[in-house]
Amino acid sequence: MHLVAEHFRRIRALEQSKLHDRRKWFVAAKERKARKEELAEEAEAAVFGATASIVMADPVELEAFTLELDAFDEATIKAILENREILERLYLECDTMFNQAYQLDDGTRVFKSEDGVTVITEFGDKIATNVIDPNVIEDHRPSAEAFMDLADSIKHHEEIDQQLHDYQAQLDEACEQVNSGELTQTEFKELRQSLYADMPDQVREYVVDEYKPERVSLHQAFNAPAPTPNVVDQVPSSAAQYSLKDMPSF
Repeated sequence: MHLVAEHFRRIRALEQSKLHDRRKWFVAAKERKARKEELAEEAEAAVFGATASIVMADPVELEAFTLELDAFDEATIKAILENREILERLYLECDTMFNQAYQLDDGTRVFKSEDGVTVITEFGDKIATNVIDPNVIEDHRPSAEAFMDLADSIKHHEEIDQQLHDYQAQLDEACEQVNSGELTQTEFKELRQSLYADMPDQVREYVVDEYKPERVSLHQAFNAPAPTPNVVDQVPSSAAQYSLKDMPSF
């Protein structure tokens, strides 16, 4: 009964989390849409209010960036939901394996290795043969190797879940920075680059082609400005004897 109750508790928690993530994305998208109209004016005001030495982020670039953030956020939600469906299946497999496992007198589940030599607990600890004889555990029960593989898979996808939520928090922070209208051009470029660099593979798979990191990098390479010619290289050889301060202005 405990395993059944725990299973349904996990299912309810996952369903509630999915619903929360969907609501969060729709609310965030709505707020960003409402903010777009104010973004250009706020950024322009910030430019005029800043000192001449600070170049504020281009309002047009910021507006385009909000579309990227929307695409990243949507892809992150999809990745979270897909990963949690995998976790749900793994939790079910774990419950089934626990039901089929051999139990000690204290209720601890144990698993025998395929070679019949080693016995481990559900916590991954080895048990001495004087505590339990491996031959007592029937061969049809789940093996230690199968249990450890399943435990590793659960751990892996729980880590992915954490990574996806960390990236989602990074996106939320980026939205706040954009909406603040206080980003300098340098900060904006660093922020955008970090979001592309830190993007988890699971999110990358769901991002539309237009915003895929590899495509954006290629686009930037083709659209990079041509290198500025070296002024000194254009000076006739007869003027090479002069210093830069002695050269006439153009």
